[in-house]
Amino acid sequence: MRQDLFYIPHEWLGVPVFGAGWLLILWAIAGATLLAYLWRRQGWNADTRSYVPLLVLMGLLIWLVLPRLEDISDVGSSAGLPIRGYGVMLLLGVKGRSLDEHQGMLVTPAKAYFSVRERAVFDIQVPEALKLFKATHGNGPRSHDEFMAQIIEANQIQLPELAAGQRYVYDPEKEELQVERPAR
Repeated sequence: MRQDLFYIPHEWLGVPVFGAGWLLILWAIAGATLLAYLWRRQGWNADTRSYVPLLVLMGLLIWLVLPRLEDISDVGSSAGLPIRGYGVMLLLGVKGRSLDEHQGMLVTPAKAYFSVRERAVFDIQVPEALKLFKATHGNGPRSHDEFMAQIIEANQIQLPELAAGQRYVYDPEKEELQVERPAR
């Protein structure tokens, strides 16, 4: 399941990238530049000082935490920081429905995202494509196959993935797409 997309190298030009290295140097320069800009623009007031804890905290994370996230190769040296193709990338894919039974501060926004995305398909994309079809042809699709070909495929609508045993069914009389669930 886990796939390494690429590695950020451990060091560049003989200096470590993470820890007391390039990234920390760049962060210190960016932070100093930001503080100098704010100081010059508005003076050394409470707003300018409020940036200092965030800048220091990020510096500490770069210095102390990021080096510990690097992969160690079989030889014992650092292979660098892996950038992996899972986690949020997977959440943004088809796997969103697997979160339904979970709760929490991180899961709830992801569930809301998938819910809104699915509602947009059923409440906006499909009805608008159906309106255009009816305006062009004078009536709605007459069968499930015609609906899938002329509405879904022709408009490149991505229907949400259904749970095992469920399937999409178009009702020509009601002119709506429904989800058929297996009998319990």
